Amino acid sequence: MYCSRKGEHVAIIGKSGSGKSTLIKLMAGILIPTEGKILLSGIDLKKIELSSLYKSIGFVMQDSLLFNDTIEENLRYGKEEASMEEIYNACHKAGIYDDIKKMPEGLKTVIGERGEKLSGGQRQRLILARLFLQDKEILVIDEGTSGLDQKTENIVFDSLRAIQKDKTVIVVTHKEESLVWFDKIIKINE
Repeated sequence: MYCSRKGEHVAIIGKSGSGKSTLIKLMAGILIPTEGKILLSGIDLKKIELSSLYKSIGFVMQDSLLFNDTIEENLRYGKEEASMEEIYNACHKAGIYDDIKKMPEGLKTVIGERGEKLSGGQRQRLILARLFLQDKEILVIDEGTSGLDQKTENIVFDSLRAIQKDKTVIVVTHKEESLVWFDKIIKINE
């Protein structure tokens, strides 16, 4: 059993199929354990209302959803009442601000179904910007930086470390070069 502390940055690593995403889904209450317990602040996850849980945890999953709408509306899905300053700050933190600035319609650019008009890296950074905008206590990122080059991933991790010091960050990654960013590393063996 491992317990993460507030402000700690934890990486979960392991081979494909070892259960990393399943562990994240269990921690998020998406899957319910058939035996044993998952504790959040010492409380059995089964005893916590999901709506309460989701108020404190922000997720970027491997298959996070983007809508056939504008970049701005896709970001607002994370926080409807966000100010334009908050949106721009989140885009800077995720390293996508410059890309958006170069688009003819900027934040009003329609990205297509599941973000098909964006590159894979742009989709990931847009989803990460949505996560930054939510400003949750616990950030869970499941392979959310896998399509990013090392320079862009460094921007994202710099933001996570500098801006999210009071937040718990849990990241599933395959990239060993990324492990220097974390306080703790959990390796799942098959």
